[in-house]
Amino acid sequence: MSSLSPETRGRRWPKIIAWTVAGVLVLNLALATVPVAVTLSRDDRNKEMTLVARFGYYLDPTTLTLDLWDASGASTADLTRALFQIAASREAWPPVRHVTLSRRGTPMFILSGDDFKDLGKDFDAGENPVYLMRTLPQRLQRPSGGPAFATWRGGVIGVLGEQMDDLNSFGHKWALGSD
Repeated sequence: MSSLSPETRGRRWPKIIAWTVAGVLVLNLALATVPVAVTLSRDDRNKEMTLVARFGYYLDPTTLTLDLWDASGASTADLTRALFQIAASREAWPPVRHVTLSRRGTPMFILSGDDFKDLGKDFDAGENPVYLMRTLPQRLQRPSGGPAFATWRGGVIGVLGEQMDDLNSFGHKWALGSD
């Protein structure tokens, strides 16, 4: 039989819950928020935005959420460059299945973990960033499922034009949090 009275046992649960929540927050800070902040701080151009990283629902380490809080001074090029820098910095980290691009807590786009890893490798290897930028939208999915943008085929000029339109639409939607 337990030597603790029922009222003493009842007072333990709030402490257990508080310590569990604190542990989850510390793990998010140590493994997602701080590493991404350090990566972004290495490039002065990233000061135009506030992007905060955490695990999916704070509990799922297989999903990385990149939550854009402020992008008032950031262009689409700034947003995509920051995304590529984060992807390149995650090479040494455990793989993620999904990356959620959110705006103030609202999921806007989903990127597969494999595509995120490939973007990081390609960016780190010196791939043409304009190519990476214009092909990014076709890799994105809507939070509800399905592609966020089309994969274009046809003549080079037409395809480039459509891809750049999609890129601008992506940047606008992520920065403003709206369709």
